[in-house]
Amino acid sequence: MKKFKLKDNRRDYLIGLPLALLICIFIFWLSGFKEKMRNDALQKGIKVSGIIYSVDCNRGLAYSTIYFRYNGKRRSTNLSNKLCKDYRVNDTIQVYYNQELQSFYLENDGLGYDIVIGRTFSSVAFIFLLGCFIYQLFIKKK
Repeated sequence: MKKFKLKDNRRDYLIGLPLALLICIFIFWLSGFKEKMRNDALQKGIKVSGIIYSVDCNRGLAYSTIYFRYNGKRRSTNLSNKLCKDYRVNDTIQVYYNQELQSFYLENDGLGYDIVIGRTFSSVAFIFLLGCFIYQLFIKKK
């Protein structure tokens, strides 16, 4: 009868953990990039107005979206679910336009904490995964 050996998963950890660490770094960078683009739009962006033609208020964790017309084109901007009920179809909306990304931002969209949450989550996950990586690489005995 053949004896089965348990496979050493250490090699799998040493491959998967650096990948997870890179994903955490990417999420942290993406949060910073998103914050920079939003702040640039609010400080240096062009203030434009458009007429709302649709409001999509989500009840879950997703963003709510306002669709409006600007220069004859359909555009959209995100906002928090709590602020969504304040906007109605055919209202005029003032938004800031970021020319680099061709995106629109509300001044008070209620999404400022999403950037903080993204950075906090990625930082905590990075520290946890780095600890696991160091444990697997240096501390754990074969």
